[in-house]
Amino acid sequence: MVSGIELSAFAGRIFPSPTPRLFAKTNVVFGLALAGLLLSGQASADCAPLVGNFVDIHGEVETQIEDGGAWSDATLETVLCEGSSIRVGAQSRAAVTLINDAVLRLDENTTMRLVDITEEEEERSFLDIIKGALHSFSRKPKKLSINSPYLNGSIEGTEFVFRVTDEQSEITVFEGTVVASNDQGSVPVSGGEAASASEGEAPQARTVVQPRDAAQWSLFYPPVFATGGEQATDVSSSLRQAAADLAAGRVDQARPKLDRAIAADTDAGLAYALRAVINVVQNQLEAALADANQAITLSPDGAAAHVALSYAQQANFQINAARDTLLRAVDKQPEDALAWARLAELQLML
Repeated sequence: MVSGIELSAFAGRIFPSPTPRLFAKTNVVFGLALAGLLLSGQASADCAPLVGNFVDIHGEVETQIEDGGAWSDATLETVLCEGSSIRVGAQSRAAVTLINDAVLRLDENTTMRLVDITEEEEERSFLDIIKGALHSFSRKPKKLSINSPYLNGSIEGTEFVFRVTDEQSEITVFEGTVVASNDQGSVPVSGGEAASASEGEAPQARTVVQPRDAAQWSLFYPPVFATGGEQATDVSSSLRQAAADLAAGRVDQARPKLDRAIAADTDAGLAYALRAVINVVQNQLEAALADANQAITLSPDGAAAHVALSYAQQANFQINAARDTLLRAVDKQPEDALAWARLAELQLML
């Protein structure tokens, strides 16, 4: 499923649009340019060679400089060296930009290692994924080899998802070509196809009806309220957890909590606001507007409802209306920092 809002490659900034494929690529180009500046500015770090940096971290993310070394908490200032490993915990995510202009988004419970990353276009980069999932996107095809317990991928493409579980390895290709192989055989995989293999089995390819479902976890759901501090004191624990689920890309875990809140009329206005954001991201634009307007009806003075409505309006190209919605939000809730930040974003667009 194509998202109506894509995560930019830099610091989690978002650019909502009903034409997300175009905006997703624009975001990545913009983010890569900024990330390149970060890389050049950090070249003096104790790292030889420097191969990448974090551009988004949510939750528990750790790095290991060399195999067998100590793990340490990662921040946006953490640089990635040749041979660095990354470990992402439960309910967590991370995004990394590499020197070859590839963007890697890492799912929860993922461990991977940057074996040999090169910025030379004609040379191949190598990385290992031990468990979990990564979503890779680049502006143009990259030569990349990924090793996993049951399947290796020789990739010349721009976008794919690689997932490793205890039972199998699987690669789903959105754009580009891949040769999936192991000791038992190999198979070519093109856009809209996937290949998987278990222990002792040759890779098997198949056509996927909705290949982007494999990357649902990588979508970015913008917040409508702060999950901590004074702004969240009046929010039920269930809805705070639903918001945390969305921040980690776990929409399947958030939806039941929102449905229960709506059915029980417990913070229903806020639940509709969060559901509106889900619909925007998943390109259900009419439903997004309906949910956001219902959030306003139930919570006419709530900043979160207005922030959600602004996203729904923006996704429907109603930019001036979205700006006006946020002006009302900051008038009603002048202490809400998120509403002011969102208003600034709309002002910038205009």
